[in-house]
Amino acid sequence: MTTGRGRAIDDTDTTTADELEDERRRRSATSRESAGRSTLSRRQALSALGSVSIAATAGCLSSPLNVFSDQTEVTPTEPGENPDGTPGEFYFLLEQNGIGVDELYHNPEEGELILFYESDADDFPESDAEIGTIYQVFSGGLIDRGSDVEYLFTEVKGGFDGQVDGWRIERRWVEQHQNGEIDEHELWENIVDHKVYEGEHRYLDEDQLEEADGADGNRDGDGNGNGTGSETDADSDDHAGDDGEDEDE
Repeated sequence: MTTGRGRAIDDTDTTTADELEDERRRRSATSRESAGRSTLSRRQALSALGSVSIAATAGCLSSPLNVFSDQTEVTPTEPGENPDGTPGEFYFLLEQNGIGVDELYHNPEEGELILFYESDADDFPESDAEIGTIYQVFSGGLIDRGSDVEYLFTEVKGGFDGQVDGWRIERRWVEQHQNGEIDEHELWENIVDHKVYEGEHRYLDEDQLEEADGADGNRDGDGNGNGTGSETDADSDDHAGDDGEDEDE
């Protein structure tokens, strides 16, 4: 189940994901002022992972994401002495680490969680830091504790004009990172590749992306209906010089 094509990052190129994300923002926000915005480097975003506390402690929607009858609403559950990595514990740990959960739904048959959260971010770096926090809670509070959840889909509420609308995490990315199959740069690029901005198709598999493009007379496979593939767009010359300062040195 995918929403886009993964892109392997060259370890010598630390700006690929930032360039890709900035270009997607520009294409999806033509009606908004985009001057002066900046993106968070992978190192900055993932630095949020180290500050998250996951220690056990005692004791109908108007949205592009659809909630169906096979999904149950989750309520927060404080982890006990032997946490089980339940969706309720995930909810609790998110709020414990400063993420304002609006709603959380669980589809056990598909191994999916759908998170609606209130963003307090004022800019792109703060938004990406929130993503880093949620990733760490997903990794340490769910996967490391034996959860069988495979996917986390998110819907971002509040925030600022031009902010990401939603994004996803997959269990396999967590496991690949923990096993050393991908590094933190590749992990962050996976997340960037699956961010969704206003006007973009949300959470479609490859067949659905091709169908969406075909309906608009385009066959580029990225689902945005513009007839140009995302990799080509990301490498366009007119992006040169934008958001060039990557702090991975």
